[in-house]
Amino acid sequence: ALPPGKRVVDALAAAGGATAEARLDLTNLAAPLEDGQKVYIPSERDAGTPVGGGVAPWSQAPWDPAGAALGGGAGAGGQAKVNLNRADAAALDTLPGIGPALARRIIEFRKVHGPFRRVEDIQQVPGIGPSKFQEIRGLLTVQ
Repeated sequence: ALPPGKRVVDALAAAGGATAEARLDLTNLAAPLEDGQKVYIPSERDAGTPVGGGVAPWSQAPWDPAGAALGGGAGAGGQAKVNLNRADAAALDTLPGIGPALARRIIEFRKVHGPFRRVEDIQQVPGIGPSKFQEIRGLLTVQ
């Protein structure tokens, strides 16, 4: 157990640190922890293992211990929702109209301003206006 306000890096330290096989570059160590959250650090072996649909297991968080990404529910067309507070650039880039540059802006906004409280807050990111928001709204979560 960790006190409120801790981050993934703190949980990793409390667990005794990473193993030699851990792929820390595939994990957002600065992500804030939430009560009951599972944290999975992929290994070299996991890094090459795709999850159903060809999605790399590290592209979404949180993780289950078997290496499959746990979504925040299904969005439009049954697609797993992208968690704005945990998604990396690769996961954000799967959203319609969100390319690498805009994905980086979303992540930078999150680092500067903290976690998104509501899905609608993504409209504060430069480049995401009302029409783009309407296009991706059903594919987002902030759980």
